Amino acid sequence: LRSADTASSVQDLLARVDEARQEAPAGADLAQWAIAWALAHPALSCVVVGTKNPEQIRHSACASALIAEPAAHRAANG
Repeated sequence: LRSADTASSVQDLLARVDEARQEAPAGADLAQWAIAWALAHPALSCVVVGTKNPEQIRHSACASALIAEPAAHRAANG
């Protein structure tokens, strides 16, 4: 059963997704931006990305070009 809070929770999550989209560099989609963020995060040593085909592999690999210098990443994310 769905609770009455479900609609507001979904709206909150969608608002957070919109905020993340605004932070993504021009030309990058949200998936690439999420991968780049994870690659640049100092607490992570690797990122495992699932793909279905070679095109998705190429698309995901482009995320590495979005990585900022570690100091810039720390400044932007606290």
